[in-house]
Amino acid sequence: MDRNPRNSAEPILSGPRMTEVVWQGVVMTAAALTATFLAGPLLGSGDAAENTMLFTILVFSQKLHAFNYRSARGTVFSMESLKNRWLLLAFVATVSLQVSVVHWAPMQSLFKTTALSGQEWMFVVGSSLLSLLLMDLVKLAVERRRDEREMPDRAAVTK
Repeated sequence: MDRNPRNSAEPILSGPRMTEVVWQGVVMTAAALTATFLAGPLLGSGDAAENTMLFTILVFSQKLHAFNYRSARGTVFSMESLKNRWLLLAFVATVSLQVSVVHWAPMQSLFKTTALSGQEWMFVVGSSLLSLLLMDLVKLAVERRRDEREMPDRAAVTK
C-alpha cells in the first residue's frame, strides 16, 4: 500500500514483465528436469519416483514463485514476503494437498504418484528452493542495474 496503483491504461503484463515470466518459467522447468534426471543415478530412484518428483518440484516451485512474484523489486527472503496471510494459507494448503497426493493411497492411484523417500523429498525441496534462489538473484541484479541507470551521473552533478 506504500506505492501508487498501476496506471489502468498500462497492460497488466508489460513487455519486460512478460519476458520475466518466460525466463522464470524456463528456470523452474530446467531446475525440475535437471533434478529429475539426476535423481535416478544419484538416489537410485525409479521412473515412478522420478515422475512424482518432477510433478512435486513443479508444484512447489510455482507455490514458492508466488512469493517471489509479489514484488518486482526486493528479495523474496525478507519478512515482507510473509505479510500476506492468504498467500501463506494457500501455500500451506497446497503443500498439504501435494503431500497427500504423494503419500495417501487414494490420491496416489488418482494421480499415478508413488511415495517418496526422505532423500527424494530433500531433492524436491532443494530443487524448488534453488530455482527460487536463482530467480531472486537475477531479480536483484536487474534491480541494481536499473537503479544504477536511473542514478544521475555523479560527474555531471559535480560540474
